[in-house]
Amino acid sequence: MTPLSLRRDLRASWLLTSGFLRRHRLAVALTLLLTAWWALAVGFPNDPGWVRWIGAGKDKQIREIAHRIGATGSLAQYNIVIVIALWGIGRVRRSRYLQKLALVTFMTTVLAGAFCNLLRFPIGRARPHTGESHLTFKGPQFQARYHGFPSGHTSTAFGTAVPLLIAVPEVGVPATAFAAAMAWARVYDKQHYPTDVTVGAIIGIIAGIAGGWPMLRLRRRLKRAP
Repeated sequence: MTPLSLRRDLRASWLLTSGFLRRHRLAVALTLLLTAWWALAVGFPNDPGWVRWIGAGKDKQIREIAHRIGATGSLAQYNIVIVIALWGIGRVRRSRYLQKLALVTFMTTVLAGAFCNLLRFPIGRARPHTGESHLTFKGPQFQARYHGFPSGHTSTAFGTAVPLLIAVPEVGVPATAFAAAMAWARVYDKQHYPTDVTVGAIIGIIAGIAGGWPMLRLRRRLKRAP
């Protein structure tokens, strides 16, 4: 694949994903509004109780496992590796479909992560490990300790998993299980509150559906083709 064809495929992946979001913009907007209402009315007030129920940080060994999951689940160490591996398999098998799916997955992951970062900076919610109140919202902040809401790790994990779950379930099921483990890990390691990971997951799921559903339709068309 030449750099020119790669840019063309990346552009096509973006058009595929953004096109789905535009066509279903009312449903997406309603989902985000309901998510915001739930976070304000239910999530934020109940976070301390949920943290106690989960038992976040109580067991040092379990917390170390949670920390390792979070450390290995970064964009460079996990998400991009999955995308490159899928693209490589597609190239070896001469499957343009898998190569396109890899690029769409990259697009949904970046989209989910970017949207989370756009929210985290102006909101400035303190992370649990700071020891500050769960209702601490500092406003625009550059410090990572105040980038608690929503969870970027959880968002990108689901942004990677969901398109794979829809288009190639045999790959998507373990990826989704890891995304769920990531959500738990970020809470147990006291990096995020339950509301942070819940909203992050919803953002990742929305982005993932936007890329995965059109790819599923493409796969069905390819199967019907003579």
